[in-house]
Amino acid sequence: SFELYSLVPAAVAFCGMVVVTGAMAALAVLESAEVLAALALVGGFLTPVLVSTGENREVALLSYLLLLDAAALLLQRFRSWPRILFGSFIGTELLFVFWYVKFYSNDQFAITVSFLSAFFALFAAAPLVADLFPQSRGGATPLRTGVVLPVLNGFAYFCAVYAMLWVQGIAVYV
Repeated sequence: SFELYSLVPAAVAFCGMVVVTGAMAALAVLESAEVLAALALVGGFLTPVLVSTGENREVALLSYLLLLDAAALLLQRFRSWPRILFGSFIGTELLFVFWYVKFYSNDQFAITVSFLSAFFALFAAAPLVADLFPQSRGGATPLRTGVVLPVLNGFAYFCAVYAMLWVQGIAVYV
């Protein structure tokens, strides 16, 4: 109704898609259905793409991604689904890279680094959250959450900040 027929504004379509994503995630937790959680995650990451107006809305996009990632991390409290958290990391990185390539400019440096640091902290906390709530998982922290995610998180953070410093003309050769 938004894209094809322009019956509703982008904000209404966005809110509707967020409600559907949240309802699907809640149903996934209630039914212990990881597949539903994965579909909710895919829908959550497709939401900003599907309601995009082609304008640079950095704060709105990155805030939404941060909330979506926080929800994926919170989901680890109720269910041990490390693939969901790992998928959230991949989705965030992909959307960030696409936004960065299309819209990033030097005057957005401070805001962007702040959001990147928040993403880094959130995904760095993932193994701690898994260990804080042992009743939500069946055994040891999965390798994907305990080792692979923190390593990829640190690497992605370094690359993103380095790329932004490169654009600023501040980066040096390592």
